[in-house]
Amino acid sequence: MTLALRVWIARGLIGLAATVVGLDWALPSNITLFFDELAMFAIVCAMRWLFKPKQT
Repeated sequence: MTLALRVWIARGLIGLAATVVGLDWALPSNITLFFDELAMFAIVCAMRWLFKPKQT
């Protein structure tokens, strides 16, 4: 995977995280109480996997 592709994926994940934060702010807390935390955890895990140092 090239660095340019990783950057585009990272930008998409940041946009997804911004959407989650916006929905968390706009929707009632009983809807987003658990799912926003789960979504942010998944985004953080994806970013860590995306930029994990290669074992060479």
